[in-house]
Amino acid sequence: MAMLRDDVRDGHDVDGYTWQWISRFSREWLSVSKPIDEIESAKAHRNYPFWRVAVRIFSKQLKTSIYRQVSLERFPPVPWFISKQASSFLDRCKENGNPEALFRQGVVECFSQIKLESGLRCLKRAASSGHHKASYILGVILLCSENKYEPEGMKLIEEVKRNKKIRECRQKLKDIIWNIWLKNKFILEAKPNGCPLSHLHRKRDGWPSFNVDDDDDISCRECSCHREVIFVCNLLKGV
Repeated sequence: MAMLRDDVRDGHDVDGYTWQWISRFSREWLSVSKPIDEIESAKAHRNYPFWRVAVRIFSKQLKTSIYRQVSLERFPPVPWFISKQASSFLDRCKENGNPEALFRQGVVECFSQIKLESGLRCLKRAASSGHHKASYILGVILLCSENKYEPEGMKLIEEVKRNKKIRECRQKLKDIIWNIWLKNKFILEAKPNGCPLSHLHRKRDGWPSFNVDDDDDISCRECSCHREVIFVCNLLKGV
């Protein structure tokens, strides 16, 4: 049985988001009403160490699943000012493979902390879990890398496009980039568009735009991917 750290195990209260997900997952997956009632009763009494009851119920595997699947929408993209408890919660999410946590950490490490190897590992882990935003930025990075990585980069961008997530990916990436100190802002350099008919595939003058809502469909595979590369490069440069 996995143990929590001492200050939590000894009965300290937890934030609402932690309790909410523990209660939800335990009901859906374990389908045990009596133990949950015991925990809820314990939670009502602030001095009762209800976490000791929780430890007896939840296995390490279940807690790992909770941290891996919990939504982080309540947290800002880059949480500069959060409590120590909330910071510990986010760390646990990353440690347990939460795709959104890995995506955010990967972007910060690649473009702010100059930890490219570690950042790319985070993005690859998140992308392998089907996280579209991680697939998007990883695809762009690969398209700006050696030629041998271009097919994989195109495949990732096309998958995001197929799922109609381009606009969401742009917006979420912008939310992070605009809230971190960029130290590697010129790490990505767009290569020339390899499509010989690119001038015919542009739907309007000024393409590609910096507007996250500019998601006009482009049938050409090369032009479609190149547009996303230009968008991200402009975003990093603040153009």
